[in-house]
Amino acid sequence: MHNETLMLLPENNIAEHSDTSIIFTSDDGDNAIITTMAAANALTLDIILAHLADASAGDILLQQGNFSVEKTRALFSWAKNHGLITVFNPSPVNPDFADLWPLVDIAVVNQHEAELLQPAGIATLVITQGAAGAELITDSQHHFCPATPVQSVDSTGAGDTFLAVLLASALLRGVTPDALALQHASAAAAITVSRTGTFKAFPTEEELCALLAVGL
Repeated sequence: MHNETLMLLPENNIAEHSDTSIIFTSDDGDNAIITTMAAANALTLDIILAHLADASAGDILLQQGNFSVEKTRALFSWAKNHGLITVFNPSPVNPDFADLWPLVDIAVVNQHEAELLQPAGIATLVITQGAAGAELITDSQHHFCPATPVQSVDSTGAGDTFLAVLLASALLRGVTPDALALQHASAAAAITVSRTGTFKAFPTEEELCALLAVGL
């Protein structure tokens, strides 16, 4: 799979190719991804902060691992100084991300990232374990949610689905990620892995509305 579009950088009005991902999928539905990061690196801190001008205390700043450690740290620091909730999904992973945990309120990592980065001091930590399920660790609870049983054909995009629905479930109910959010995220990820592709495999709006209505 080869995904490529153009992005327009407002600073110099130059069109840049978006970052490209080449995805290899095995017969059992697992995947390996090679991703470029040039387009992400081309976004300066000034450009990003300009788009955050309307953010206010209580909003969420979510980052993945596409930016450099320095840029990621600067954005999280800005968010904490402005009262935002910081969420980190450090993929693609960089060992130096381990220094950023004091700036993170909610972390969502897979087992490899957890072993490499040793997240500590996180108010809400979620560790995904693939087909086994996901684990939620907070000061007040330690909960494990088994994965929703499904025939997996392509795991590409499962982590993105899980993270998005985890946060959506919590935000819709005005809580931090909890056991129900894990259940919603697991069910949504199961939909994604049961289909081939990435964007086209994501749950539809109708599927998400039906899913997130449970327990609301």
